[in-house]
Amino acid sequence: MKVNSDDIAKDLTSETFTRIWKSLNNGQKFDNSRAFAFQIARNLIIDHYRGKNKAPVPLSKCSEMSDPSSDIEDRFQISSDIKEIKIALAGLKHEYREAITLRYVEDMPISEIAKILGKKQGTVRVILHRGLKSLREIINKNSEN
Repeated sequence: MKVNSDDIAKDLTSETFTRIWKSLNNGQKFDNSRAFAFQIARNLIIDHYRGKNKAPVPLSKCSEMSDPSSDIEDRFQISSDIKEIKIALAGLKHEYREAITLRYVEDMPISEIAKILGKKQGTVRVILHRGLKSLREIINKNSEN
């Protein structure tokens, strides 16, 4: 998961380590420190995007994001595809959406996803398979309309 600003990323990283430190000081035990840290960071990012005080994206960043070599039609199609995928993802069960995001957006291995979700690796594979199947069905259904 990503945020739009280096400053926000630094703040969220700092808060992540602060919460880890507090947990350690309170005597909390955890088996996988990486999964624990990721869970805290993920929750902070979710909280950040739920907030109403989203930082505006500077125009300088917008110009960096645009690809001058691509034409308008390609950019429109890509934008349309991304919107379609986001809408389809929103229609998935939370479990499917989270697993797909961790695997294909965050590029995490199934073993890490299993630790984060508290499930067996085989179960994560099934969740991913069913989630992708549901995602395809939603996209196909939306394309027909």
